[in-house]
Amino acid sequence: MPGACSRAVSGRSAKSLVSPCSANCGPISLSTASISPLLEASGITPPPPEQEKPAKPPKTSSGAFERGVAALAQYKERKRHVTVPRGHVRTAGSGTEVRLGVWVMNQKSRREKLNTDKLTALAALGLNWASAGVFSAG
Repeated sequence: MPGACSRAVSGRSAKSLVSPCSANCGPISLSTASISPLLEASGITPPPPEQEKPAKPPKTSSGAFERGVAALAQYKERKRHVTVPRGHVRTAGSGTEVRLGVWVMNQKSRREKLNTDKLTALAALGLNWASAGVFSAG
C-alpha cells in the first residue's frame, strides 16, 4: 500500500532515508538538510553544504574570426599568397595559437552561413571563394 511504509529508523520512517522500500512508497527526494541530523546522530560528520559554482560565461567565438583574419593577413604579408597548408599554425600577437590552415578550411566550408561583412573581409585578403559568396549574398 503506497505511503504506508512500516519500517522506521531513529523515529523516522524509512521513506525519509531510502528510495522506494519494499512497501512501494514511491520515489522520494533527499536533501542534505534532511539527512544531516540523521548522520550526526549516527556519529558521522555530514559533508559541508555545497556552494553554488559561479556560472561560466558561455563559450563563444568572440574574436576568433578577427584573430583568424589577422593571422591570415600576416601569413599573406610573409608568403605573398593565401594558400595555407592545413597543418599551419600561427601565433597571434596576444600569444594565442591560431590553427590557420584549419581555420581557413572551416570558413570555406561554412561560407554560406557567413555574413556579408565576414565574406568581404576574407575576399579582401584574396580568397576567391569568399568573393563569389559576397556577390551571391548581397
